[in-house]
Amino acid sequence: MAEERWCKREDLLRATEAALTKLTDKTAGGGQGKAKITRAVGRIENRYKLAKHFDIAVTRSRLQLSPQPSPHQSGGAKP
Repeated sequence: MAEERWCKREDLLRATEAALTKLTDKTAGGGQGKAKITRAVGRIENRYKLAKHFDIAVTRSRLQLSPQPSPHQSGGAKP
């Protein structure tokens, strides 16, 4: 059971990162307002519920993303 939860969490983290990266690439050219970018980030946060594992910074027309280290990445083993 614990391994299933761990696998699901990892899948959700990858999906969250992929969605946020896609949004980062989309907003890289600028031209989109801060409010529109923030709403898009909010939709991703609500969908996957794991955006808390990322440092997200929204400026006037850009989105910056960096993952926070998780216990699994810093040497924690899969259960």
